[in-house]
Amino acid sequence: MVWRLTLLVGGITLLLTPSGDAQEALYGQLYGLGVHSYYSQDYAGAYEHLTDAIKSGSHDPRAYYFRGLSYLRLGREEEARMDFDKGAEFEADPQTSSFNVPRALERVQGADRLMLEEYRRKARAIALNREIQQREQRYGEIRAEQTRALRAQTEDAPEAPVGISAPAEGSNEDPFGVGAAGVAPAGPAAPVETPPATPPAPAEKPAAPAEKPAAAAKEPAAAADPFAAPAPAEKPAAAADPFAVPAPAEKPAAPAEKPAAPAKEPAAAADPFAAPAPA
Repeated sequence: MVWRLTLLVGGITLLLTPSGDAQEALYGQLYGLGVHSYYSQDYAGAYEHLTDAIKSGSHDPRAYYFRGLSYLRLGREEEARMDFDKGAEFEADPQTSSFNVPRALERVQGADRLMLEEYRRKARAIALNREIQQREQRYGEIRAEQTRALRAQTEDAPEAPVGISAPAEGSNEDPFGVGAAGVAPAGPAAPVETPPATPPAPAEKPAAPAEKPAAAAKEPAAAADPFAAPAPAEKPAAAADPFAVPAPAEKPAAPAEKPAAPAKEPAAAADPFAAPAPA
């Protein structure tokens, strides 16, 4: 009786709301009645309400999950597995994954929940593999497009203008040329001969003894008188006459004195064993 009144209220709401919103509202009413019947252990009524909700065109995975759970309670395991598989497919789809499935399944425990979780894990793995394949496909398409663009740029590259020839090999226009044509490359540089080391010069004779110290410095000249008359400047020496007769050379110096007589031989050393001389 209660569910009939609920359907009547849902029908009135359908008439007073736009088509899209009305369909969502009707689905929400049917889904809520199905879940309520399931937890009330009215599995046949839950099956009917949830089937009507699914026929309304909704892709809510929760409706498939609870109808599958109702199938299990009614002993229809094959249909339950089909609903679990279909609901897991909708849950793994990014376009229909906006429903809060974990919250709806909080009260479902035991063997039924374990069977349902097996299908959910399988669906997530399939969705992940599909996403990886799509990503690799997009990456391959991007690489192929880049390859085609590079090939097109290479084919459309402008050629050298007509009438302009490439610089001759070895010319000054080629910065990487090897020089003028016909010029042989320079040979290896001749080895540089190093002169033998000269022996060190003999040491010079010892320097002569220092001369006697110079006489005491003369007293400093008196300070110049700023008011005295300036001394007459000395006359410059007369310039030498290039046509004058040269002066006679000076006489040569006298020969050096005879060398001194050789020094006497030193006295013989005293014999400590000789007889004493007579007094």
